[in-house]
Amino acid sequence: MCLYSHFAGKEALFLAVYEEFAAQRVGEVEHGGDDAPTPPLTLRAGADRWMARADAEPWALLLHMEFAAHALHDAKLRADFAQRIGAVRAAVARLIEREGTPSGRELPMDARSLAAVIRALGIGLAAERLVDPEAIPPTLFGDFVELLFDLIFADERDP
Repeated sequence: MCLYSHFAGKEALFLAVYEEFAAQRVGEVEHGGDDAPTPPLTLRAGADRWMARADAEPWALLLHMEFAAHALHDAKLRADFAQRIGAVRAAVARLIEREGTPSGRELPMDARSLAAVIRALGIGLAAERLVDPEAIPPTLFGDFVELLFDLIFADERDP
């Protein structure tokens, strides 16, 4: 019996596999920096983990980009794929909300928007690293995320 017979087609199979992949990433985002001492370091841990995964499993990033390009031609498929991608982005937003405002101070931008920018930056840096690893060190994304949140919360630590 063919594996495809359990699914409506290759797209349905891919979405099922990607859903599991996304669920694993959500779990990593939600619990990956639990032992970090500060919010910027918690958020940095996720960025570092993303780049390490991209180095270890470049096929996953390439498959994501290839399927995204394929899904552009089918509105339902694009919406289904976006829903799965959105689960990871939402987890990043929840992490930013949880870690980002320890003293109740408002973020300079809503957490969903920050998560979208950070996720897109991570995907872009990982893609650039595939092509030119000398120009994009594996720590660059983490360095940026830590710096960003250090700047956002600098006045919370300094009197």
